[in-house]
Amino acid sequence: MNKNENQTNNYKKDMLAELIKKDLQGGSYSLGDVIESERRLSERYDVSRVTVRSAINILEAQGVLLRYPRLGAVVTSIPRADQCSCEKPAEKHVGEIVFLRLGSNPWTSDISLGYSQYCSEHGQVCRIVDFNGSHQRLLEYLDKPSQGTAGVVLVAYDNVDYKKTLQRLADIGVEVVLLERTIEGSGLSSVSVDNFTGGYLATNHLLERFGRGVFHIGKHSGSSSLQKRMEGWKSALTQQGFGDTAQLLFEIDVRDEVLATDFDAQIKAGYEAAKKILTDEHKQKGGWSIFAAKDLIAAGVYKAAQELSLEVGREVAVVGFGDSPMTKHLTPPMSSVYRVRSELGYAAAKLARKLIAERSHTAVHEVMPVKLMIRESSLGE
Repeated sequence: MNKNENQTNNYKKDMLAELIKKDLQGGSYSLGDVIESERRLSERYDVSRVTVRSAINILEAQGVLLRYPRLGAVVTSIPRADQCSCEKPAEKHVGEIVFLRLGSNPWTSDISLGYSQYCSEHGQVCRIVDFNGSHQRLLEYLDKPSQGTAGVVLVAYDNVDYKKTLQRLADIGVEVVLLERTIEGSGLSSVSVDNFTGGYLATNHLLERFGRGVFHIGKHSGSSSLQKRMEGWKSALTQQGFGDTAQLLFEIDVRDEVLATDFDAQIKAGYEAAKKILTDEHKQKGGWSIFAAKDLIAAGVYKAAQELSLEVGREVAVVGFGDSPMTKHLTPPMSSVYRVRSELGYAAAKLARKLIAERSHTAVHEVMPVKLMIRESSLGE
């Protein structure tokens, strides 16, 4: 391919990405919708499928779309003109606040929207940096933040590398706000959803609906968010007289850092755990009830049930956590704990700005509400 052809192809994919954005802004799609297939887009805009695929890659990198296997590209955010332009002269900013995003997915894309909205409303300089799944690159950035960085917002991990790097960052006066988890003993502030209540609501719903033990697929030694979900599950079971919860717990053997970026690993973990659960030995009152710590783990339960010719919703009741866009497109639609997303990003930016301005050096932990979205996967009908 010569230089002119390459420039033409780049122009086409950039233009197509902009056209798809305009469709989103014009109301052709809503959050969670699956856009037209590559073939349909290719026909509609008279371009090759390679160009369509490249345009979708651009939008996926920007957090606008996210591909799901066998489903297609799902809308994860609606682009706005002010999404990345966060400075206004109305208020004096307190220094740059950077949202460090390990990867693009529906959750981080919505957080980005809320984060950008707060910055735009308050004349705050903000920036989003995406590391495309590389923990190493993110840690290197934290080790040498860009000049003018006053605060960072990120999802961190409870391991030695993150702890040391974040402590050094705090020592030089950069305020850190953790998203969706805390790191014990770190003294760092956080904004998270009420993971304990989410686990409790999911489990209690299954208990009331079927009156049988609820299996949990999660991690006892995982992030604080996963631990809280497990504690909520255990509390609901204990209140209903299930004393021995250990036999109902199936832990996944995947590191948190991997779970954060490898969607296939989440599905596989759920699938492997479900294959152990969905046996005659564990069958209770005509079926099984399962609360999975993540939606993609719950999707693995669907896969195992299908292989075993078991019907999700009737024989196998399933509830996930996160209420990601895919939950509505599964068959049957999946019950899941909805956690705020854009509101989480908004609150994190607000807290970071407050901490920078006050310099109180006291950790603040904000917890936001959750809601159980009940769908056919847990109704037994």
